[in-house]
Parts: sequence; structure tokens; C-alpha cells
Amino acid sequence: MNGKRFMSFRPRRSVLFLPGSNSRAIAKARTLPADVIIMDLEDAVAPDVKVDARLNVVKEIDSGGFGQREVAIRCNGLDTQWGKDDVRAIAKSKANAVSLLRGPLHRRLTMRRSSDCHPQGREQERRDRGTEVDLPGDEEGPPDMVHD
Repeated sequence: MNGKRFMSFRPRRSVLFLPGSNSRAIAKARTLPADVIIMDLEDAVAPDVKVDARLNVVKEIDSGGFGQREVAIRCNGLDTQWGKDDVRAIAKSKANAVSLLRGPLHRRLTMRRSSDCHPQGREQERRDRGTEVDLPGDEEGPPDMVHD
């Protein structure tokens, strides 16, 4: 191969979301023809079972049986009592991806990053909103949100 790198594209025609607290749904997901399976620890899980759901999801993913499907975990926001522990557990798991940011922090990061694409985007953004939108650690990128 003459030094060229080739990209491969993977179609994601169907995505199955399911509650991380539902073991029966996770078992069934192994047999369904979805391209991506996303196990939700956030909205789909009641607060009193979130910790158990996290343990269940990691155990199920690590046990395998999902074939060529991509398996992702949607974790709780980092501003919740479960978020950092979710991220730590997911980082040690065999999950292919994590859905991490959501809510006001996500909107601020997205807005900041998208405005960086335009030469005068940040200045216009400040004028439009009348506020400063930079986050702590802005010069080096988003702050480290996984470690205490």
C-alpha cells in the first residue's frame, strides 16, 4: 500500500435505545438486527436504580454477544451525583462509545466550538448574547471533567 490511508465507513441505519436497568431488553437486543445499541443510564433509569443499572450495563457489555454491532452507553450528566462514576465505569468497559454531555454545559460547549469555525463567530456570539461564554481552561480546550 503506497502510504495512503483508506477510510472505511460503517452504515448506521438503525439505532436501538434501551434502559440500562432492563436486563431482559439487553438480552433481547443481542438478537435484533440493529447497527447500534445504546444502553441508557440517564432518562430511562429511575434515580434509585441508577447505580445498579450502571453495574448491569458494564457487566452485560463486557460479557459480549452483540456481534458486529456498536454498543454505546448514554451516561448521566457530569453535573449529577452519578455522572463521574458512570464515566469511570464506562472507561473500563468494552463499550465502543459513550454519550457524555447533555444539558446547559453541552449547549455552551457546542456553541463555543461551533462559533470557533467562523472568523468572527466568538465576537458575534458575545454581542448577540451579551455574555462571555468561555469556560475554565478554555485555552487548552474543555476542562478535565472526569478526574476530581
